Amino acid sequence: GLRRAAHGIVQMLAEEPDYPPLVALQVMAADAYMQVNGLDFDLDDLCNNLKGLFDQRLTVFLQDRGIRYDLVEAALAGGLIYSSLVYSLAARAEALQRLTSHPQFVSTVQSAARVANILRSAGGAPAGSLVPGKEGIHGEAFRTVERAVSVLESELRKVDTRLLAEPAEEALYAAASRTLAPVEQRATEYRYAELFEILAPLSAPIDRFFDEVLVMVEDAGIRANRLALLAAVDALYRTLADFTRVVLAPD
Repeated sequence: GLRRAAHGIVQMLAEEPDYPPLVALQVMAADAYMQVNGLDFDLDDLCNNLKGLFDQRLTVFLQDRGIRYDLVEAALAGGLIYSSLVYSLAARAEALQRLTSHPQFVSTVQSAARVANILRSAGGAPAGSLVPGKEGIHGEAFRTVERAVSVLESELRKVDTRLLAEPAEEALYAAASRTLAPVEQRATEYRYAELFEILAPLSAPIDRFFDEVLVMVEDAGIRANRLALLAAVDALYRTLADFTRVVLAPD
């Protein structure tokens, strides 16, 4: 009963971009239910519990459409813009499935994962975890596109250009800066195949960066600045997906 109802909701929301985000619908329904019945409970706990149910139904729904399980996970874990909009989740997963045959798919996945993994090893949170902010579920539910875009832009503003001493890190910063506006535009317009085409060229400056720049230097300021640069690049990738979830075939 409950799983079937959740599956029907997912199926409906996946067909239309103008529907509210799933978490917003949950909050509105819970608010109405509490008011009508004179109840009070923790909305964060409720929505977090429902997330597992709906993520499971989303996974089944998308796999039934022929999308690989790892690409579904990558789409669910990514999406700094429209992160809880079912239409966006489905569209990004479907785009990833089509992009697996792209000549730059493997190199893009490897570059994105390399950036994310060094951030994880350094103890940094992925950019996507910054989006909900301090407002909890309510903030996530009614988050505007403008706010999501501002989070993306704020990642790049954290980089102190005065501390970019190596040509390779200057080149990566320049590439990320050039990429920001086109990424925002494609992501907000659900043009995910084009978004990938914009992200793919980042692989070259990323490879150069890791070849020529030592991130974990002794100087705390320079180290933090280089990690901030990588976090900004990671945020760009996460507008499409969490590429660390993608499983590549062995060479």
